[in-house]
Amino acid sequence: MKIKSRATFDKAVALIGVLLVLSQLLLLAYSPIHVAVVVLGVLMIYVGIWRLVSHMLPNRRVYMPLREEVDEFIRLVRRLNSERAAGDFPAAFETGSELRETVERVIAVAGVEKEPGNGTEADLQRQTMGSA
Repeated sequence: MKIKSRATFDKAVALIGVLLVLSQLLLLAYSPIHVAVVVLGVLMIYVGIWRLVSHMLPNRRVYMPLREEVDEFIRLVRRLNSERAAGDFPAAFETGSELRETVERVIAVAGVEKEPGNGTEADLQRQTMGSA
């Protein structure tokens, strides 16, 4: 739902920019702020079209460790699929084992509210599993 609202916000910013530029062109009365309003309108169109509004707004994701683990899970699913499609069954078996470990980490970090890169439990588990 948040994604839809940000996309709507991008479109609204672009539309407001178009309205600013059109209003200045339709008025045709030169004023000291005429150029500034047109430039502001063009910038708003640019920001809206390139979806830069979402980069300007803060990221409100709370469960970042879970997000990181789900991203890792998706990466492993893609790798598993390509290995199975290529007929590399030993590698696919190994990737399947990694997938099961990732599911355990997903369960472990569900509900954990931390910023990424602050030594999440998943990072700790990955480090200990890698050194074993």
